[in-house]
Amino acid sequence: MQTFLAAWTTHRLLLMSVPHDIEIERSRQDATALKAEIRHIQKLGPAVRVTLAIEESGEFLEAELTRDVYQNLGLQQGEQVFVRPRQVRVFVEDYQI
Repeated sequence: MQTFLAAWTTHRLLLMSVPHDIEIERSRQDATALKAEIRHIQKLGPAVRVTLAIEESGEFLEAELTRDVYQNLGLQQGEQVFVRPRQVRVFVEDYQI
């Protein structure tokens, strides 16, 4: 299991979230959502892993959804969606001279 896959960088802060804490939405609900393209969908038993490319940075991240959430969203490869973290860990950049 990966410690994290998504990282948002803002004002010398690094915010990290694990794949099952990433939400995928069809429309932007608030300013924390980032526009992304669905690159790959992998069904893994009761879970579905979605690989996304963030539009602004080109960075890749993975979201892990339940089958029910995946089916309700009706996601398809190549679609534009919005992603945002439910929970994040915050780290302050550590500069050394």
